[in-house]
Amino acid sequence: MEPQYRRLTYADYEARWEPVRRRIFVEKPSPYFVFPFLNPSWEVLPIPNDPTRPPSPESWLNYEGAPDVHDEYEPLFATLRERGADRMMLWPVDPLVTPESHATGDPSKYVPVTFPFEVSPTREAVSALLMVKGFCADTHPSYFSAEADWGLQTFWDEASILAGTPDFMECFYRHAGGRDTVRQRFIDYDVGAAWYFAHFPRTDKGRPYELDEYPYDDAPRKEFYDMIGWEMPAYDMEQIKKEYPFLFRKPDDQEK
Repeated sequence: MEPQYRRLTYADYEARWEPVRRRIFVEKPSPYFVFPFLNPSWEVLPIPNDPTRPPSPESWLNYEGAPDVHDEYEPLFATLRERGADRMMLWPVDPLVTPESHATGDPSKYVPVTFPFEVSPTREAVSALLMVKGFCADTHPSYFSAEADWGLQTFWDEASILAGTPDFMECFYRHAGGRDTVRQRFIDYDVGAAWYFAHFPRTDKGRPYELDEYPYDDAPRKEFYDMIGWEMPAYDMEQIKKEYPFLFRKPDDQEK
């Protein structure tokens, strides 16, 4: 069967989908780490990357050279199909417009080049979007469906957050192998240094660092974990010193 997706005009989207989106998300989600959902009681789960990305390693720990066999978002697609949702909406938070129209400085004259899409909840349909004119994953789209019982917000920084009603999340966790399993997977994504903000370098001084000095800027990570209400996992600094000795000064290199 051919992948199913449909590009909408903004007028069609406003009439059919915008009232649904406003039941789930704040007026316009931020590309930065600001909580995007209206209902603060919904459980929130971070997931690596976004639904358009290719498969991931089976484990995010010691992943270099490992085959990419794990689909981070198949549990979401399976949940939607089980619950009878035959399509989901992808709404571009930051739509791209033509350079000429943007140069006018008048939003009423902007001519969009990216559009909202209705998409079947399957890997084939979502992957096919990457080849479709009018879609761009870099607009960090919001994902949702007509039932308004879940939402997924993608971010520029190689992470998304899923939230939903208790019964929706229970169904998702069942397809994902359990709540603890899928939560640990994101922590491994961070601790295993696969995430963009994992081991994020400090910019306040040049390398190398003293042996007892922390070499990373944790502010972006903390902002993300604060947003979702999780405690930020600590890195194993002794292991880092073994794996990345070039980060640190050797005793005979220290300044006198």
